[in-house]
Amino acid sequence: MEGGSFGKCAADATCGQQTVGVLAAAAAYFFGTGVSGLWPLAWIAPIPVLVLSYRSSARQSATIAFVAYVFANLNIASYLVRLAAPPAVIGAPVASAAPFLLAVLVQRYAILQGKDWSGALVFPAAWTSYEFLMSLMAPDGTALNLAYSQAGALPLVQLASVTGIWGISFLVTLIPAGMAAAWHWRGQRRLALAALGVPICLGLMAWSYGWARVARSSPASTLRVGAATIGASVRLFDASTREQVLPLLVALLALACLQEQPRPYARGLVRVCVSLHAQQTAVWAASLPAAGSLRLGMSVF
Repeated sequence: MEGGSFGKCAADATCGQQTVGVLAAAAAYFFGTGVSGLWPLAWIAPIPVLVLSYRSSARQSATIAFVAYVFANLNIASYLVRLAAPPAVIGAPVASAAPFLLAVLVQRYAILQGKDWSGALVFPAAWTSYEFLMSLMAPDGTALNLAYSQAGALPLVQLASVTGIWGISFLVTLIPAGMAAAWHWRGQRRLALAALGVPICLGLMAWSYGWARVARSSPASTLRVGAATIGASVRLFDASTREQVLPLLVALLALACLQEQPRPYARGLVRVCVSLHAQQTAVWAASLPAAGSLRLGMSVF
């Protein structure tokens, strides 16, 4: 079949299916990640791309992954235009699509060439490794890490106390990778059950740990944390609804604090150093119990 956005489409994955898959993945990433995403969408976002990659050529799979992730990353364009030059605003979504493309291709190879459920681990391992390397090399460190999209999932955030943000990123990519692999192997009962069952079991363990940790929260066991953000960022979240914005900002900060200090029961003040580029700076602070409940306050100077 000729035509369509992806050139010559595979016999078992039509151009229409590929187009729908790209749009579905891009929409899920667009609304599920970024500065104010709906966290459940991040758990299903990679599924259309991964499923299509098993039914398409390597070149088509690369195109599908690249296009989907470029469009997905447009959700941070309004944020980048406030902080970066136009070339960076255009280049950032394109640059971040390259590692996603590679992660999809190595996952495709592992699933098509291998006959073991562990192939479903390749995509989360590749993506988490990329994020970890970027945290070491990039000037912005862990900015836009996939784990931050889960700030609204309080039980899941507790996993950061054990694994740092890397465990969250791994789990959020593991579940959809397992689902996509199980669908591909749906005719092979043993492989499908293992590819789906192992990730789900790990997910249930992580969520159970989080719920248990939240349940045993003690108001007396608190850690003072704070964050500073330039005025542009406050306007981006709409300062008129700061009561809704505060939990998100503090949850994001909590992930960073738990990453740097895995034992949140320890006493002391966690200091977050930032570069201030505006005369007016909003300072957000909270008293964060070990399990993650929030008592909030704000001051502007």
